[in-house]
Amino acid sequence: MIREWVAQLLLYALIVLYGINVGGNVYEMLVLTPLWSASPPESVRKFFEGTGMARAIQKFWLSRLAKYSLFVLVAAVIAAWNVPGRRLWLAAAVGATAVSYALTLGYIFRRKKVLFRSAVELPAEQVQLKTRQFVLADRVRLIFKFAAFLCVVQALTIPPPR
Repeated sequence: MIREWVAQLLLYALIVLYGINVGGNVYEMLVLTPLWSASPPESVRKFFEGTGMARAIQKFWLSRLAKYSLFVLVAAVIAAWNVPGRRLWLAAAVGATAVSYALTLGYIFRRKKVLFRSAVELPAEQVQLKTRQFVLADRVRLIFKFAAFLCVVQALTIPPPR
């Protein structure tokens, strides 16, 4: 009984954390990204050169949100694993989160760092290419983040055995 209560609490917390993460990604994609990616290389250079925008964006994504989400995901999987119907959804959430983290750490952060820090020195074609690559990768990552969110919601809808 207590384990199920803890599992439910962790799943609700995870939904809130994933919701913040997905919402932040959607906001960045719909509001901020179009500002700097509108007409590269000029828009990229103008948006980041001499401003604190790159640092502000980085501060949000490197906040404790990602660490808390990962910790709560692991705790929720451990607490809710005893319900057979939830296992598939929790495993899918872990898989989607792993892909999202792999894309972020292995591809998106690297592109973002080069693009935001070196846009002034890079040739125009390189800035345009890296901008397109970043925007595409960010959209793919959002799909996996949203999939993880939906998997956790689905896991929460499965009642424990009586």
